[in-house]
Amino acid sequence: YGDDDKGFNSGSVYAIGVGLAFNAEGGDTSESETSCTTTSPSQAPTASPITPDPTKAATTTTSTISTTTTTSMTTTPEAKFWPDWLGDDTCVFNEEFPQYMKLNPSWTGSTLEDCCKRYYSWRYDDCIVEGGGTSNTATLYYPNWEGSDHVCVNDGEAPDYITQAASAFMFEDLEDCCEKYYWWNLAECLGSAANAGSNKYYADYSQSKCVKDCTESDCGGLVGGVWDELYDDKSACCAEKFWWVEDCDA
Repeated sequence: YGDDDKGFNSGSVYAIGVGLAFNAEGGDTSESETSCTTTSPSQAPTASPITPDPTKAATTTTSTISTTTTTSMTTTPEAKFWPDWLGDDTCVFNEEFPQYMKLNPSWTGSTLEDCCKRYYSWRYDDCIVEGGGTSNTATLYYPNWEGSDHVCVNDGEAPDYITQAASAFMFEDLEDCCEKYYWWNLAECLGSAANAGSNKYYADYSQSKCVKDCTESDCGGLVGGVWDELYDDKSACCAEKFWWVEDCDA
């Protein structure tokens, strides 16, 4: 063997060989105690084992992906009255109004009268009839400009231009019609409705005192028009209109 093979040198091989030869020739068959002495160390020790650095242990990252599912529900809009400008050009009642009206419900309404008054006031009566309603203009008050009495009437004979614009010219209450169109002739316009008066107080500047709106002996007569402010009691009228007159509320 070579000097370096198996960790032995030449001296070690010679000592072993002599011992074996002696026993083979019939010498002492007892086991020889052979001392082996090496003059040079065995091969250099192996390199230190490599131990992984625990601080550099691999780590595993788990990512969680959250998924949100949105469910869209489609509902059928409620039927409403709406102006069908591109169709029948009148107020109709169904749920087929355009998308912009669905997004802004103020375009639609719950009554035919409101729809016609808002969108077709210039031909209100026709709109009511076309929308399936019944015209009630025969019972409404309107200003009778063709007459000479300067009053409102409800005789069912209003001209077409008035019935077609009923929302502007026609009223359910006589007082509303008179106050808008004959405020300067209010007492006469109201007729029998004005005869009793309101029994409230108003300022009579010719006497510098407050008087009652009535026709009895202790009254000041009927108010002249809507410009006359009415008060529930005389002292309130005097405090507001004749505060400098000491005997105003006497």
